Amino acid sequence: MDRLFLDANVLYSAAESPTSRFQVFWNMNDVELITSVYTLREARRNLDSDALRDRLADLAEGLTVVENPPADFSFTTSLELPEKDRPILLAAIHARATHLLTGDKKHFGRYYGQTIEGVLILPPAEYLRTRSGSWGKVIVLLGSKQNLRTTYASTTENLETLLLSWKETEFSLC
Repeated sequence: MDRLFLDANVLYSAAESPTSRFQVFWNMNDVELITSVYTLREARRNLDSDALRDRLADLAEGLTVVENPPADFSFTTSLELPEKDRPILLAAIHARATHLLTGDKKHFGRYYGQTIEGVLILPPAEYLRTRSGSWGKVIVLLGSKQNLRTTYASTTENLETLLLSWKETEFSLC
């Protein structure tokens, strides 16, 4: 089972839009979603309405929220990360996450695809692409631009059932 540490930008995106493709993480049965108190606070601080902060709180119910690592916990390797991003990777390592999913290309992009102290750093979309192929599970985007929904099909049979029930809906596989 993968243990996915979600960065603040992933939490923000999922809370900010009910049609966010990152909603799919909460529908996966064979992963554990993890974040830290620090990361959750950062996502909450960046949301600009009480309704969105409430939505984040609802999403947080499906997360394992870990305490921030102790002050003396540090990297064993030298990394170039801004001070504000160091607690995120430290928390992922401390929580024994298998993956850190972050859209922060500016600060974490140089580490995409690298495993640092047991944690593979990836953009969330890349994780979804690699997992959908290896599981034989599919993310289906359904609807028009005005009504986009993301559905997670756990098996090919479920996908066929979904497609039959939505036969008049435009769809694409990704």
